[in-house]
Amino acid sequence: KTKAYRAFEKALLSETDPSVISVILNAIRTIGKTKLGISQTSLDELNITQINIGKEKAIRHIEKTLKPKK
Repeated sequence: KTKAYRAFEKALLSETDPSVISVILNAIRTIGKTKLGISQTSLDELNITQINIGKEKAIRHIEKTLKPKK
């Protein structure tokens, strides 16, 4: 999970293609068992507005998950 999240974070920061971002968000939703505030329909229909919102939420989710525990 940690390796995947690091790769996803790097990809999300540089990727611009909505279809690729959609696949990454879907994988994060599955692995992280989180919805990220975006529906599957929005991902399937490539709703760019919702994908961009989901992208920001995904980055925050990854950062929170990878943050070292004290």
